[in-house]
Amino acid sequence: MLASAYIKEREIREVAISRDGRGNYYASFSYREPEEAKRDGDTVAFDLGIKTLATGVNEEGRTYHIGGFKGSRWYNKQLDKLRSKRSKCKKKSRRYLHLSKVYKRVSQRKRNKKRHRILSHDDWLRELS
Repeated sequence: MLASAYIKEREIREVAISRDGRGNYYASFSYREPEEAKRDGDTVAFDLGIKTLATGVNEEGRTYHIGGFKGSRWYNKQLDKLRSKRSKCKKKSRRYLHLSKVYKRVSQRKRNKKRHRILSHDDWLRELS
């Protein structure tokens, strides 16, 4: 009874019905809260994502898009070539071991570059606030 009174007071914008693995159904309600008085200072809310590193919006409605890692396509292509060459070799041969080392080195460079990009954006976000 209390929940229905709470929902009636607000303007419902969207309802999402979902089902979990056990067959239980859940309803998620999206509604708009009445606006509160503005606080002093600027506030930015960021949403972290997978394809884009972060998307943010401030109190005035200005959006910020922080792009993700750009070089992954080149690294993925190189890693695919190395995997392909390595799969044609006999396991534990000199060529196989050499290609394994190169594969490890290239994948480590990819991880380092991605980590550096994330940390540099993290510093930028700290300066922004």
